[in-house]
Amino acid sequence: MSTDRNPPRVLRPRRWLLALVIGVALLFIAGAVFTVWHSGWTLVSVTFVGMSILACAGILEVGTSRIVLAEGSLEFGSLWSRRRYTATDIVSVTWEGGAGVFLKLGNGRWAKPPMLGYNSQSLTNSLRAWLKRSRPTE
Repeated sequence: MSTDRNPPRVLRPRRWLLALVIGVALLFIAGAVFTVWHSGWTLVSVTFVGMSILACAGILEVGTSRIVLAEGSLEFGSLWSRRRYTATDIVSVTWEGGAGVFLKLGNGRWAKPPMLGYNSQSLTNSLRAWLKRSRPTE
């Protein structure tokens, strides 16, 4: 049985963004190991251990973040939080330099997709093209 539906397009974080977060986590882990090895458990070493844990959580956050452009809905988020909007819920897509991409919803609220390392204007154009394709013809 053939189907005319296209598979959903999935936008994942750019590799450089994931590499940056992994690099920061490795620096914190190295700092924790170094300070514990040379000075024992001090305030600095405990801080490095805490920052290492947060950085590892950041790796999970960035690694699981995505934007899914399905046929009639848009889903985005990460491991801890996912949001789903239908094409009819979204009024427009906009961006501003330094602020990123925002979706204006039909109820007057705004939704912000995750930062995935894409240029804000190109991500906005991709979302606008998806929105135009997904809206029912009137």
